[in-house]
Amino acid sequence: MKQMFGSRAERVQQVCNVIRARRVQINTSLFELEKSKVKLTSSKMLAQERENLSKVVADLSVTGEGISHGFPDPGLQESLREAREAIILAEALLEVKGN
Repeated sequence: MKQMFGSRAERVQQVCNVIRARRVQINTSLFELEKSKVKLTSSKMLAQERENLSKVVADLSVTGEGISHGFPDPGLQESLREAREAIILAEALLEVKGN
């Protein structure tokens, strides 16, 4: 009788070990999935920010060209150049943060 219960206990222990191993695999997969989700969200936000920055650069280019022909203001041209540089630096920072 003792041998019968001992073998049953051993089988139950083996099943428990298999279930624990599966649980570890599932938890690992869930963790990886969550990391991928965060990366995807970050990537989407980065793409949106790049698109917004590109729109701003395009608007500044058009505005700068239009203003330079109508109003000869060298200070404005310098400000636009600095703004473009700031946008390029911001875009680079977003890229570094994204990686």
